[in-house]
Amino acid sequence: MVDSVPLLDGNDYHEIFNLDDPDDWSKLGISLPNRSKRADKYVHYINCPYAIIEQKSSTIKKAISQLEETAKNFMSNGKNVDYLVIVADKIRKSERSLFRNERNILFDPRKKEPYRIRVNSKEFEVRIYYREQIKRERSRKKITDFIR
Repeated sequence: MVDSVPLLDGNDYHEIFNLDDPDDWSKLGISLPNRSKRADKYVHYINCPYAIIEQKSSTIKKAISQLEETAKNFMSNGKNVDYLVIVADKIRKSERSLFRNERNILFDPRKKEPYRIRVNSKEFEVRIYYREQIKRERSRKKITDFIR
């Protein structure tokens, strides 16, 4: 579970909520409709931001849809949302003309700008991390923590 949670701006998580687990919904004090498209995790980071993370989508387009729907639900329930994050193995060939990873920001090469999602009045640049990258970063962090 932790291997799929990226370090955000070098910061680790404080608490992870699994959005497939009804007990975690209860802990958050919210109820999401059972049939809603939703992301996989809601993560509170040590330096206080909150992220919604989608990690199991078959395409980037589906991941974006799940992030947007989950952010709407959370924000309408008064929950903080600071980041929208996709965790993927790679960007599929069929989507490379639509999306690119530029320093962990999902980029729209047609518009030559970061891909953005607007939820209510808040605009998010979507972050993207590859699973192998997260494993490497976590491995480095373990070594660094051990040395300290």
